[in-house]
Amino acid sequence: FARDHVTHPARVIAATETFPESSVLNFNALQDYPWVVGTFIWTAIDYIGESSIGANGHSPPDPLACGGYCPAPWSYHISFCGDLDIVGGQKPQAYLRRVLWNVSALEMAVKPADDGEVIASWGFPDERQSWSWEEQKRLMRVNLYSTRCACVLLALNGRNVSEGCVNVSRATAYTATVRVPYEPGTLEATGFDARGRAIATRTFKTSGPAAKLRLAADRTTIRPSRADLSYVTVEVVDADGVLVACANESSLAACVPPTVRFKLEGAGEITAVGSGDPT
Repeated sequence: FARDHVTHPARVIAATETFPESSVLNFNALQDYPWVVGTFIWTAIDYIGESSIGANGHSPPDPLACGGYCPAPWSYHISFCGDLDIVGGQKPQAYLRRVLWNVSALEMAVKPADDGEVIASWGFPDERQSWSWEEQKRLMRVNLYSTRCACVLLALNGRNVSEGCVNVSRATAYTATVRVPYEPGTLEATGFDARGRAIATRTFKTSGPAAKLRLAADRTTIRPSRADLSYVTVEVVDADGVLVACANESSLAACVPPTVRFKLEGAGEITAVGSGDPT
């Protein structure tokens, strides 16, 4: 941005097709350079085509351990580079960007600390908004994102595991990182402003076994016509209503969603079903 401005000082810039992992860099450019008016991430939502350009693999020989621009015909069937998955759910990068665009004061994301992940050019780390994992004492990396908080304190089952309130600022890319050995329970982040006031919290609870389904429709009434429909989100939850996001909460494996089978009785028709699973 700065180099282009020297050559073309009258030019107004809108960046397009920016990398998800460059979100903070581009956000800072908007603050620093008045001639930069905005950026467009590539891309807003996953799409069919350019399969696996946002893939997350692990150390070779995993064929998805690309590290560059590596479209492949298998095993992904979608790009997997969007802020939203193909059915509209938020993906890991969306939570960072919620913070950057002042939609949220604090977000939290978890992944294994040393899992050998290799991220394609248009990808983003496979972080999860979850504290449900398999391996006891496995070292986890907890990222805490904020532009409004001065520091963030992280507690696991009521114990401070962040060694005090960890600074979060532009100098830290609006990210505080804490490494925590996994144990089931409650992981809670509390963000404080510069005056020491708690202004935001995020809490993850370990899920129990899948117990029931939770449905949420995007509208309460539809017309009796095939030209109208309702999108219904189906979530698998435990007995306490905690989301069971993965059937295999393995630290080294990609999340495999629980299997749900659909059947409709009475008036109506199931037009289609799908999930954000790229495979």
